[in-house]
Amino acid sequence: MVENNETAAVPETGAGKSAWRKELKKRAKKTVKKHYLLLLIVLLISVFFATEFTTAGSLFTLSSDMSGTVGAAPDGNVTKSASVPFESKTSTDVFEELVYGSAKKGSAIADRIEKHLKKSEESKVLGRSRGALASVVNSVSSGKLYVKILSAINNIVKNKGNAKVIFIILALLVYLWVWIFLKNVYQIVVRRIFLEARIYDKVPITHGIIFIKARRWGRAAATLLLTYVFWALWSLTIIGGIIKLFSYWMVPYIVAENPDVKPREAITLSRKMMDGHKWECFVLWISFIGWIILSALTAGLVELFYYAPYKQATMCEYYARLRTAAKEKGIECSDKLNDTYLFEKADTAELESTYRDIREKERSMDENAIVLTGARKFCAEYLGIWIGSTENKRIYQDHENERNRIKEGVNAANRVVYPARLNPLDYQSRKGFSFKFSFLRSYTVWSLMFMFIFFCFLGWCWEVSLHLVQDGVFVNRGSLNGPWLPIYGSGGILILICLSKLRSRPVLEFIVAVVLCGFLEYFTSVIMEAANDGMRWWDYTGYFLNLDGRICAEGLIAFGVIGMIVVYLVAPIMDTILMKVKTRVLIPIVVVLFAIFIGDVIYSHFHPNVGEGITDYDAYKKTSVTDLNLLETDRS
Repeated sequence: MVENNETAAVPETGAGKSAWRKELKKRAKKTVKKHYLLLLIVLLISVFFATEFTTAGSLFTLSSDMSGTVGAAPDGNVTKSASVPFESKTSTDVFEELVYGSAKKGSAIADRIEKHLKKSEESKVLGRSRGALASVVNSVSSGKLYVKILSAINNIVKNKGNAKVIFIILALLVYLWVWIFLKNVYQIVVRRIFLEARIYDKVPITHGIIFIKARRWGRAAATLLLTYVFWALWSLTIIGGIIKLFSYWMVPYIVAENPDVKPREAITLSRKMMDGHKWECFVLWISFIGWIILSALTAGLVELFYYAPYKQATMCEYYARLRTAAKEKGIECSDKLNDTYLFEKADTAELESTYRDIREKERSMDENAIVLTGARKFCAEYLGIWIGSTENKRIYQDHENERNRIKEGVNAANRVVYPARLNPLDYQSRKGFSFKFSFLRSYTVWSLMFMFIFFCFLGWCWEVSLHLVQDGVFVNRGSLNGPWLPIYGSGGILILICLSKLRSRPVLEFIVAVVLCGFLEYFTSVIMEAANDGMRWWDYTGYFLNLDGRICAEGLIAFGVIGMIVVYLVAPIMDTILMKVKTRVLIPIVVVLFAIFIGDVIYSHFHPNVGEGITDYDAYKKTSVTDLNLLETDRS
């Protein structure tokens, strides 16, 4: 049964030459509108990986508008020069200087680049001069990361020549691994999700990693690598590179549909599909020129928030169009385009037959459901708090998790999501890929209290470690004197309790967790400052997208990510362990820990933890002088 949104052939004469493009874009807009948030998140990751949509990537790339120039004097100091524009200096220049020139000069150039990155107008507007995220981005953009790695290797091997050789080999291996197995393969993930989004109402993000479930990650990576090698060789002829760019255009789409296809087959199939369509594809691409210009004028904002998903959705429609034509013509290797239900919905009868066991389980679940009443029901369903025996808790949570596991099967039977059981690879039947984890559970009060202390301690370890790595100084972070930060414990427990109902919807859970933690951190800052005569224990002024220096995008995203780790991994594992501890043992431990914690809260109220690096974080800002000393291996 073919759905209405299956792309049919459109006449290419007269008005039909542009009519098909309009039709594709119309369908693409519907897809983007229906799945906007999911597609935006998927492409945000693509931008960070720098796999595609480079204009949008400029939002996250620090650049300098310095009008002067920079060069390296014979003594290693950085000086102004009229010959080399500073804005042309990149981490690549630092890398080349470290490998072919002087380590000290390379480090000095990296330092100068980083300083001007922080002082650039873009940094002032977006607040990228401080923070862990800015530090990481600056370190990569300026080339300081190379300096630190070379410094570490040099200290180990104690030989400048060997250190450079090892540095080059490691850099090459890391780059190749990231490029081949992450950046390239992620293109397939993006296309798979977009292809499902054009047909189905819901797209589980895990469907994007079909090549992992089918044990075809290596083959997918090899296919794109071979495609790039062929294209690179053709590029030596200049014209050939342009032609082959469009000849191989469909390779990632083909692999997204069928990760089992062999590399040469995918390339051959793409060439055959694009025969007579390369100019057509170019015209389709160039038809977005208005969006491209608008994206450039808005520093990538338009591309990031609309043009990128719109264009990708359009290209998926174009692939579906050429796929239909290829199968009708019976071109070579077209039998590999065999994932029928990625492009049309299956008949209801076929789905009911395929998912009959799921339907039976669904009925059985409803018939044998554990019934909770009153306060127990409210606490378990809306707060994730269990009141009762541990054994009943185990039975209840196993039942709820089984219900969640069959939910996708029910959605598939209802034609809402892609029917994974009808995938030609039948990867679901393969052993080793059935991951069952009980994150849908309620927690006892004692477990929550223990985890509160544990999260407070982990937060303290994180803050102390971050300060130690960035500034080389141990600082007891937080207003309390003990090794705990209550804001982390409070955030973790609030996410577990307040967002209990959202655990089966990870994307929504993440968004609400970010908002919840933002409110918590902002008003905690206000209250602490008011109660301590204007004293601050953190200040995000200068951070990317900060609000009054109390919260910032970096911190909220970190809280959101950590919250997801807590909800779907840490808390369930800890609860499973704590369930094995007898209550008469767990309760005294929790009581003692809380007694110590409350004692510290009372003591710290009168004698708060203050000082440099605590209420004055900027006091420990460092430069790379240490790096320069470590790297100074040149001999006169």
